Amino acid sequence: MKITSEPENDFVLYLSHKFAPQRQQMWIGLGYWSSDNKFHWRDGSLPRYTNWAPNEPNGRAIEPCGHMWTDFKPRKGHLVRLAGTWNDLPCVITEKLKCGFVCEKLK
Repeated sequence: MKITSEPENDFVLYLSHKFAPQRQQMWIGLGYWSSDNKFHWRDGSLPRYTNWAPNEPNGRAIEPCGHMWTDFKPRKGHLVRLAGTWNDLPCVITEKLKCGFVCEKLK
């Protein structure tokens, strides 16, 4: 999913709450490229719109995948972020933070 505006960001958050309410985060197709030290969408384009959480992204090459926080509920031992904001993480799935994904249907 390539998010290009605040309404699209809100739509992804809406979809996650409607179809995957048990998930705390959604992969959004954003990745870090060390060749130019920037995050890119999977199609290679640079983001024009971003909604990073405060102090994010902060991991760069050690956290090369972007996701959206979708959970409003605090969880013990986890930093609570505003739903709809983005974070960078390692590109792995963990039991602690269950992750879904959003795909974009191309015309």
